[in-house]
Amino acid sequence: PPRLALMGATEKPTEAIPDTLESAEIVRRHREEGVLPDCHVDGPLSFDLALATDAGSRKGVASEVVGQVDGAVFPDLLSANLVVKALMYLADCRFGGLLSGVACPVVFMSRADSTETRLNSLAYAIHVALAD
Repeated sequence: PPRLALMGATEKPTEAIPDTLESAEIVRRHREEGVLPDCHVDGPLSFDLALATDAGSRKGVASEVVGQVDGAVFPDLLSANLVVKALMYLADCRFGGLLSGVACPVVFMSRADSTETRLNSLAYAIHVALAD
């Protein structure tokens, strides 16, 4: 099953950063109520925890998601945009963007996206639409 990281500035839920509380609530619902049953979900997770198992060891955070993330859910457009563009250009990763939380899949593209990235985004949106 896919491993989803609910990204945050810190892995500790705190009232000073409301999206960390929202992530913790999503994880609670996932575990107790079966929300997102076909996924491993954890969060809030800082970027290092999402990508590096040794960060989990050093911070004492154990999870099926730590260091093995397949997808990341960001708390807002700004943080998603900054991280995704950094990964695209610095890590030469394959990417497809989709906006969630809307009535139907919305493809998320940049004017600078390659044809491959645009096709990945469209394929992802079609997959999500057919899964609903």
